[in-house]
Amino acid sequence: MTAFSILVLILIAFLMLFKDGGRENPLFDKNNSITLYLETETGTIPQIDFSIYFPDSGYDFTKFTYDKSGIDLQNPGVYMVPVYYDGEITACVLQLTISKPQDYDGSAGLPETEIKNPQK
Repeated sequence: MTAFSILVLILIAFLMLFKDGGRENPLFDKNNSITLYLETETGTIPQIDFSIYFPDSGYDFTKFTYDKSGIDLQNPGVYMVPVYYDGEITACVLQLTISKPQDYDGSAGLPETEIKNPQK
């Protein structure tokens, strides 16, 4: 083999190894966290459409789930909830804000919230 053909083989191997520019899947890149924001009222189970957060991504949105175990839908507050894709924890966190329903005249205002983290 010539030096040129060896160089071409090394270049092809390098490109195959580092395809997509060497970028990780952003869902699992622990160096970058992604916060998804969602609001709901007490007693209401939030419906999350992950396609809003990741349009044109090619993800299977039926594989997204989140950990509901640390959420108390009856207590207003801000909950930081881990997000899973196909059973694997992602770099995404769902910031779920639960508030009391406002009075019809709007005089109730916004409730005071506190950060609650179900992870220990």
